[in-house]
Amino acid sequence: MELRTQEGKLIQLEPNFYYAHMAIQVGNHWLHANPRTGVELISVEQLERIGKIKEVLESHQGQDEFVEDVPFFLKRPFDNEYSWGDEKIYCSELVAKLLRVAPSPMHFDENFWPIWFQKYEGLPGASPSKLHKELKARGYISVLRQSFVN
Repeated sequence: MELRTQEGKLIQLEPNFYYAHMAIQVGNHWLHANPRTGVELISVEQLERIGKIKEVLESHQGQDEFVEDVPFFLKRPFDNEYSWGDEKIYCSELVAKLLRVAPSPMHFDENFWPIWFQKYEGLPGASPSKLHKELKARGYISVLRQSFVN
């Protein structure tokens, strides 16, 4: 998802990657980790109040592979420290764990993320850009917006 400030400026959390939030479709709802409310299932309309859905990646395998794991993550608080534990969780970590994508060393822009750079540089995690790239490598394809909105 693309996020913007109230002034309309693009929020870019990673160099050369323009999406700042991720969610995963579960039936007719979207599961995501929200900084204010934690992990929750919401409608597409609620998701669009957060930001603009710019791309949806779809697998030929469907949701059977992860849907049984959804209750484990529901209502977990948001992880502002971006760690790989299960007590708290952030958006791309949630998607990675549901789709069984292994963590990789995280890299933080020292100018944009100074505290995180000092504390977490090189520790395991899942950034939206790396996860996006991994899913594309696994054969996930981009679908048109009209094909996933009910």
